[in-house]
Amino acid sequence: MRYRSLGNTGMQASIIGLGAEHLDGKSYETVKETLDAAMENGVNIIDIFMPGHDIR
Repeated sequence: MRYRSLGNTGMQASIIGLGAEHLDGKSYETVKETLDAAMENGVNIIDIFMPGHDIR
């Protein structure tokens, strides 16, 4: 995985992120499998916005 610096923070962001809106309503196992795979492959940016009022 390639990373880019986040300004002057010293933090590195993966150039590929995971948009997680599609995981809304999925089983725990599916969500865990997806997140584990992303993190095992170096993804460290995850967008967890969910559109539903109950979730937000």
